[in-house]
Amino acid sequence: MRRDRRRGRGTGRRVHRQARVDAGRRLHRRPHRPPGQAHGPRRRHRLRVGHRHRPIEDRRARIRRRPRRRHPRGSRRQRRRPAVIVADLGDRYRFVTQPDHAALAGQFADRWGGAAARPVPFDSLAVAAYLHDAGWTDYDRRPRLDDDGEPVDFRGMPADPWTDLYETGIEAVVDLDTYAGLLVSLHGAGLRNRRYGLSPEWPETPPAFEGFVEREERRQRRLLEDLLAGEDSGCPVSPADETTLAAMHDPDRAPENPDGRLWDDYRRLQAWDALSLSFCLTDSPPGYGSVGPVPGADGTDETLSIARVEDDEFCVDPYPFDTAPLAVGVPTRTVAKSAAGDPSTLARAYYGAGRRTETFRLRPPD
Repeated sequence: MRRDRRRGRGTGRRVHRQARVDAGRRLHRRPHRPPGQAHGPRRRHRLRVGHRHRPIEDRRARIRRRPRRRHPRGSRRQRRRPAVIVADLGDRYRFVTQPDHAALAGQFADRWGGAAARPVPFDSLAVAAYLHDAGWTDYDRRPRLDDDGEPVDFRGMPADPWTDLYETGIEAVVDLDTYAGLLVSLHGAGLRNRRYGLSPEWPETPPAFEGFVEREERRQRRLLEDLLAGEDSGCPVSPADETTLAAMHDPDRAPENPDGRLWDDYRRLQAWDALSLSFCLTDSPPGYGSVGPVPGADGTDETLSIARVEDDEFCVDPYPFDTAPLAVGVPTRTVAKSAAGDPSTLARAYYGAGRRTETFRLRPPD
């Protein structure tokens, strides 16, 4: 009998203890919210007075980077990784990596002058020219095949790897040079946004790239704010560039006669990129017959025409370089199409072919 009473008392204590736990859970249970309001009303964060005058390092420390998406090994998205620049030569493929293409753009920037205006300071523009495709370095170590067994060209890439690459490259350039990073961000977003009015014939921003463009435009405003708040005497931006950037972000208009450096420097970077692609996209350059407009030395805009004179010699009119002729080169690899049967065979043939530097001579008109 005593054992039963003790057992009863023990059972009662356990029951009461569990009842108290259940009651506590009910007290702390979140109230039910209808669908669409699972997290409650959205809070509005007000910008406190003096935010613009905080140290730049303090504001940058608050920036959260978007986590990189991971795709399972062997998935379609992983198979269609970023690709080099591919030219179809009939029975062969010619490959140029994006970093090598960017280095060619940098060679054009190095000798920029002549009929084209060369602003001072210039160093950040050279950084942007050489590194505007910095995010492609790791992925361009080998060519990739699509589902049809064809090499994947950079123009046919899906959105996810493309945006990841550009965001990685932009962040790397920002860490090196803030103004160069701003220009590279404009370059990347502009490729999916009609180049901010320079290519109105291009399609509107595809839905898959809208998030990327929005993130980069927020980054651009932040970087320009940091540059204007800094004490770098060599920084070329001015308060007028805030108005220019706002006009570039307005989809209904393009900058018209803007003050400041930003718009002209963005157009210079676009010209160097297009000049380089003219010699990388095809084995019969120029890929583009004209490039521009670019700011001219006399204060007017110039459109550059490119014409072949001989096999490796080209005339550029007006001539935008400070030396004539200008010799430039880009490394290439050429692989027989028969070697593109599977990724491993293509990779071995790609490196087994060795690198060949194709050289070009640019000169002014007679």
